[in-house]
Amino acid sequence: MKSRLVRLAGAASLCALILACVVSNVVGPSSVHTGQVVTYQLAYGTNTLCFPRSPYTPALIVDLPADWTLNSVTYVGSGTVSPPSGVGTVTTACPVIAATAVPAGFQRICLTGPLVTFQPPADTAIVSVKVTVGNVTGPHTLQFWGGGTWTGNGGGTCVQPTPSTFAVTETTPVMLQSFEAE
Repeated sequence: MKSRLVRLAGAASLCALILACVVSNVVGPSSVHTGQVVTYQLAYGTNTLCFPRSPYTPALIVDLPADWTLNSVTYVGSGTVSPPSGVGTVTTACPVIAATAVPAGFQRICLTGPLVTFQPPADTAIVSVKVTVGNVTGPHTLQFWGGGTWTGNGGGTCVQPTPSTFAVTETTPVMLQSFEAE
């Protein structure tokens, strides 16, 4: 009986973690080179525990290598997301706080979007994060947290408990050289 309760508790915890994730399915290049401009896309949504109310103001926390530059963040929603598309704005007063410290050699960037109407789990958005790669070569693990705030029905704030991660290897670009014929 005890082992069955432990299994049920474990399954309930896993279910809560799956439902609590806001950012998922990060896609983009896993091999990049210095100075390259790349875009990472992530799915934002399926969070009925975090956002039981709408409208809310979405937030995205991004950990990038310290020498990378954030160029832009845009989203395109599906379902009843309104407005159906928009841009993220960098803010120094982040409305949500990630549960872990910024990794050494990284920068933490917080972005907020416009006030949106979003009905999870049916509504989703694809968020595009466009960056310019810096010049520190080697492996990097990018981290993304979804979250946000709402003011109706008592208000609240929420952020996913663990980040969605994406492994990237940065290399020096291969230079094309021309040789004179002897």
